[in-house]
Amino acid sequence: LQLRKICRWVEDKHKQIVKNKLFLSLIVASLFMYLASNLFEEKISKKENQQSFDLNIIKSGDIIFRKERNFLSDMFSNIDKSKYSHIAIALKVGENLKIYHIESNSEKDDLKIDTFEKFTKFASKIAVYRYNKEIDSEKIIQILEEYEKNKIEFDIDFELENDKLYCTELINDIYLKLFNENIYSYLYQFYGKEGITINGILKNKNLQEILEISIDKN
Repeated sequence: LQLRKICRWVEDKHKQIVKNKLFLSLIVASLFMYLASNLFEEKISKKENQQSFDLNIIKSGDIIFRKERNFLSDMFSNIDKSKYSHIAIALKVGENLKIYHIESNSEKDDLKIDTFEKFTKFASKIAVYRYNKEIDSEKIIQILEEYEKNKIEFDIDFELENDKLYCTELINDIYLKLFNENIYSYLYQFYGKEGITINGILKNKNLQEILEISIDKN
């Protein structure tokens, strides 16, 4: 009986050591992936800056799509099997180009107003699409200023029937106010919810691709 107890104690200790080693391995692997991801993003950023095209081709109302090389970007792009994971809209006033989009991160406001360079800093793929109807420049300015004034929040619950917005919902809401029509071509069913996806917008036949750039990995 005593020998059996000793054997069981040795077996339990062995299992504990194996678990601890596995846990430590996971921590080391996660840390390595985190550091590698940061270094890789810096490399992508430098490569992106080498891509050159004339930003003057972008107009107010143009929709900007991006894809990054990270876990979250992969996760969101895989929801509806899209080439992209995030979406924004352009506002051009004179020579000044602003990119409006919404996301939740460490910054104070969820509604982001970025330069094109900042929005695409870590992108592996970028695309610009244009609606086939003329955009009322004054009206889109008023719409975007209203979002700024109201400090619209990111909708972490991804609901269509509330006063918050997620990225694709923001773009659809803008076009709904501009033309009184949705820009998505279908609603995607996801875990019992209907949602607006990147692909749902991309497949709108009234959108024309103006530009697409893939950033070299090397």
